[in-house]
Amino acid sequence: MFTIEKHVPLPSKRIARETPLENMQVGDSFLVPCKNAQDFQNWAHCSHVQARQLGIGITTRRMPDGLRVWKTSNSMIRVVPKQKVIRRRKGKEIIVANTPSVVEKIKQLVAGEKA
Repeated sequence: MFTIEKHVPLPSKRIARETPLENMQVGDSFLVPCKNAQDFQNWAHCSHVQARQLGIGITTRRMPDGLRVWKTSNSMIRVVPKQKVIRRRKGKEIIVANTPSVVEKIKQLVAGEKA
């Protein structure tokens, strides 16, 4: 038989995987020791999700001793061929530009807004 219980808090679905991305400078990296392919995939995904939430750029690489994550930029401005799109995710603009000159103009505009 089942017992009905009231006011039992709902646990979160996922275990948060904390990374040091908030405290890193561009060019810094950290290593996550991974034992199997699923660990690599999970940590890479979690790192990219957190980077997206922080609005920063990262890249990940599989190394012999684990997954290495580098911080590549302080913004999510990316150069993508034949595309220029402005997207909004959770209040943050993600700008995808088609040439380096467009990226420079966007960076100047963003710097002007912050000043």
